[in-house]
Amino acid sequence: MGSGDEMCNYYIMFWWDASLPKPEVAGQVCWDSNTDAMSKYPVDGWEPMPPNAKFDDLVHYNTEPFGVSQEAFYSEIDGFKLGQVVGLAFCPNGHLLVFRRPASAMGTNAFDSNNVLTNKTTISEAVILEINFNAHTPKITKRLGENKFYLPHGIYMDSEGYIYTTDIGSHTVSKWSVYGNSISQVWEAGVELQPGPGKDEFCKPTAVTRVKDSVFVTDGYCNNRVVELDANTGQWKFRRPW
Repeated sequence: MGSGDEMCNYYIMFWWDASLPKPEVAGQVCWDSNTDAMSKYPVDGWEPMPPNAKFDDLVHYNTEPFGVSQEAFYSEIDGFKLGQVVGLAFCPNGHLLVFRRPASAMGTNAFDSNNVLTNKTTISEAVILEINFNAHTPKITKRLGENKFYLPHGIYMDSEGYIYTTDIGSHTVSKWSVYGNSISQVWEAGVELQPGPGKDEFCKPTAVTRVKDSVFVTDGYCNNRVVELDANTGQWKFRRPW
């Protein structure tokens, strides 16, 4: 429940014959004391996927499991400490947006028993950094979002340059336009600082993305549902229970 293990989520994907009993991964928890959590994970799930002639022109294979190898590691850029990085998104110009919590780690006392934020002070530092990676040398080109967020979580930028964010502290989803070195709110969905399960409410919304004229929000830590919003107005269109 502390900031040290808040993002300990574990996701697996594998195919299964529908005629067989449904498999379940035992444990599904983060605690080190659980030694049985991996007992039902398919053995071949640890092996890299074999090359496929149909995709050789598209895929760069490597010998690392899951096809991932670390090329660089940054805890600060241009002498600017990143803090807790909670979200990443690409800009149309190829730059990277970093969504961060510079001084507001989500600890055990961040919320009360009703999921209401205990410290209702916005973050005074920039929480959105636009970064240009030139030959693996990162440079901060913009610092955005001072005094606008409580506990940032998810971020997305569409092809038009609008930014969409979730804030689990304020229980809201927002659309932003970028003007130079500042952002202006286009709309906000949810009731600020008020969690809830009903229409027009969120409870710790997490991820956000845009598809055509809709914005989809995973809502999230409390409500266990996906909400569809109108991308232009922020009005609710549909809710999908998980």
